[in-house]
Amino acid sequence: MDYIVPTSVVDFSPGSDPVFAALKTVRDARELHSQGLRNVDEALLSSRNSSTQSMIAWDLYRLQDLEAEEATAALALLMAERIVLNTAPTSLAGCIAVLHFLQAYLKTEPDIAQTVNAIGNVAALLSTVA
Repeated sequence: MDYIVPTSVVDFSPGSDPVFAALKTVRDARELHSQGLRNVDEALLSSRNSSTQSMIAWDLYRLQDLEAEEATAALALLMAERIVLNTAPTSLAGCIAVLHFLQAYLKTEPDIAQTVNAIGNVAALLSTVA
């Protein structure tokens, strides 16, 4: 799930829109989760290609730890996404960033109630600007 935030509108300085920090957390969590998935896949492939019983046993033993790490990374990603959904933007650029995130989020996630909350946060700010 990718979302595009134009780099020209991202401001990480103190007092900047908190949405950008939340989106960075999601990006970092997604990277860790992707690495965890790759590690599990590599361990599975390695166990299939191992030539001795002891190597297969080692790969399968390691697989449990890798699966646990991947599950932890998946939970961290879920929590980071929820932070974005519950962070009210404080700028028009933040609103745009949230809308981009929501477009990607709605394609894959069934958790609509939190998405509606995030849309409400965006609508509230936009109504004060208009």
